[in-house]
Amino acid sequence: MFLRLVMAAPGGLAVLLAASAALAQPVAGGTPADPPEAIGRVSSLAGTVTYRDVASSKARPAELNYPLTSGNAVSTEARSHAAIDIGAGRFYLDGASDVEVGALGEGTATLTLKSGALILHVMPGGQGQVFTVVTARGTARMDQPGYYEIVAGDDRHATSLAALEGGAQLQTADGERVVGPGRRVSLAPGGGDPVMDAAAEDDLVKRVAGEAADMGENAAEAPKYVSTQATGYQDLDRYGLWEHTEEYGPVWEPQVMSDWAPYRQGHWADVKPWGATWIDNAPWGFTPFHYGRWIEIHERWAWVPGNAAMDPVYAPAVVSFFGTPGSESRNVSWVPLGPEEPYLPPYPVTINYVRVVNAPSMPQIVNVTNVNNVSQVTNVVSEVRHQPALIIDRLVNNHAATDGGGSLVFGGGSTVGLGAPSAFQPVRPAVNAFSAPLPALITMPGTR
Repeated sequence: MFLRLVMAAPGGLAVLLAASAALAQPVAGGTPADPPEAIGRVSSLAGTVTYRDVASSKARPAELNYPLTSGNAVSTEARSHAAIDIGAGRFYLDGASDVEVGALGEGTATLTLKSGALILHVMPGGQGQVFTVVTARGTARMDQPGYYEIVAGDDRHATSLAALEGGAQLQTADGERVVGPGRRVSLAPGGGDPVMDAAAEDDLVKRVAGEAADMGENAAEAPKYVSTQATGYQDLDRYGLWEHTEEYGPVWEPQVMSDWAPYRQGHWADVKPWGATWIDNAPWGFTPFHYGRWIEIHERWAWVPGNAAMDPVYAPAVVSFFGTPGSESRNVSWVPLGPEEPYLPPYPVTINYVRVVNAPSMPQIVNVTNVNNVSQVTNVVSEVRHQPALIIDRLVNNHAATDGGGSLVFGGGSTVGLGAPSAFQPVRPAVNAFSAPLPALITMPGTR
């Protein structure tokens, strides 16, 4: 209707539990609060598009693939536009629009449209995910695949919800209105009863239809192998190919140059609450750098998505950090993690978070119970601290280690330096490498 309108690694588990204790930072009051598990991203932008934290109101230019979480906002100026991905939903922002990201959860997302208009495309396979868009006059709710246009309205223009494809509901102070396919409900500025009529084709509808066709958003391969809650998966089919392997199952191979390697074409950003976060340059460069693992197969890099049936948990970069100890500020380098290798969060987390963030790529961790075994943890942390080169050398992708060249520097337990991608160089881990930016052993956080 919408288009017609327009035409397990060896020793991995022990190292995981131990190093998670070494990496966790002290938190006032004891147990840390885990970071969000669901995430959004800026998936496209043109013209003048800005990003801000709602609490600070300080705006700066938005970046492709920048992560978005509760309390973030994206604004477009006139004749500009942008798109935001959250799970199976892609939100296309019209010019002169402002949207704030609200609560993001397992299969749920809430945005507040402060001004302007947007179109939400819920991809096939997004059944069960619930998207809510709040406006000043009503709240739109979409829970099935389709295309939906929401207009915020103002003192002179109506607020509206159009179901270009699919079905939606608009909740107002007077009750709920069900909007079927091809229909639109409008709320006038001066009040009165909602008006129901046919969905209309406007400039935003035309532009989004063209972008959807160009990007091949209806490709069906990725949802067979990747959870539709893994933000950014929509772009994988356009920029790579899926292969089936005996050892790793389905893998995705990006269309890149022969000398390409993961985590080199991009830069690091300090994103709260995670800290050092990888921002990749490629239009497809979100999902494969924040979920799953990488492996070289026949001298070509392939991304291993892990178990698509398990809920994915966002990570700022699925790498192992290492560097040269002995100074307050350390030049940090990194290695992309391979299949069944543990991700060690360098930010405050509970042991349960360590379990769930690794579960899709490390199935054996799901059934772990006695994770607070102090002697087991202490023994392995001792190995991490005193024989770090051995830990790095165990990683299957250690040949693809990247020297940050000063682009990523940790000091005093936090990221203090973030630099230019032009400094990135391949490096073989040195004998004095350490496997984490925070090697000191501290109190292990409890389970929740």
